Amino acid sequence: MASSVGGLHRGSVLFVALAAMALIIGCGHRDGADPNPGAPVTYSATSIAVGFGFACATLADGTAWCWGENARQLTGAKDLRMVEAGLNDVCGIDRNDRMACWRVGDGATGIRRLGDVAPRNAIRAVGIRGGGRCVVTAEGRQLCGEVAAGSLTPTAMTRGVLKTTGPWPSCAIGSGGSLVCAPFPGAGVDQRLAESGVRDVAAGDDAVCAAYGTPIVRCWDFDPVLGATSRTMTLPASIEKVRVSHELYCVLAADGRSFCWGTNLYGAQGDGSYKQGGGDTLEPQQVRTAERFTDLSVGSTNACGLTQEGKVVCWGNNADGVVGQGHLDRVRGPRTVAVLGSK
Repeated sequence: MASSVGGLHRGSVLFVALAAMALIIGCGHRDGADPNPGAPVTYSATSIAVGFGFACATLADGTAWCWGENARQLTGAKDLRMVEAGLNDVCGIDRNDRMACWRVGDGATGIRRLGDVAPRNAIRAVGIRGGGRCVVTAEGRQLCGEVAAGSLTPTAMTRGVLKTTGPWPSCAIGSGGSLVCAPFPGAGVDQRLAESGVRDVAAGDDAVCAAYGTPIVRCWDFDPVLGATSRTMTLPASIEKVRVSHELYCVLAADGRSFCWGTNLYGAQGDGSYKQGGGDTLEPQQVRTAERFTDLSVGSTNACGLTQEGKVVCWGNNADGVVGQGHLDRVRGPRTVAVLGSK
């Protein structure tokens, strides 16, 4: 059920056991501040992706590893430069712009590589949400379809596409920072929002948020009858990136700080509080950490940030071990993922 603009969607949270083959070793702390925020780590991550009950990261050696539900390496992943996660799946693009996808969540036993789709090559960007995904090709075309489908279908967003989000809504940034969205299946792409100068865009279940490289962030809710309604927020710093999930919204400022709003279930906003019964807010809250991030990824009630040094820091719901501490106990505030990979 949709709620207020840039706001919240209620949904159940799956609680499953952390895989016995966990590759992340935490330090045993449950509450309080990150027990060792400045400590060096043995890995160097290059991208992060949070799904529902799991998270994954690519490392400097081109491999990709996941933790939470099914904590292990993405099978056959080589020379990856980035990953994106949806509800139960992860897609990765390698340094030669080739794409592959894996099933990680939904109670899957182990990590299973999904069949290749056409086109598989010359993929510059991928957006994946739920069971669907969209890609941007080297020619600037956007193609969308189901993750399990054998091919992707071109959309009308074929000119000047810089970034894509997964269906639905499906949005793309065009030339001059214009923003075009297809809010519902069969709706076409005629929902052109009167925007320019958009730096980044992200889509949730029925909502879209955009960042402009200024303190302004704008979000829209899409309704099949009423159309798009918007809400504008002013943050205390210029915003470069925006991330939207089922219930949680986070942004990344130019100075590396991050802010979240929406649900605060199980500490999803990263401000150090822990609300077992919700604690939703529409006002952005600063993530309470001394770390400065270069990227963010959000799940339904948790999130992770990537630091300039290649360290992964996570916060929120730890029922599946997504905060990466080697246990399933609750945590308050962000935590550094101590170990990734086989070392």
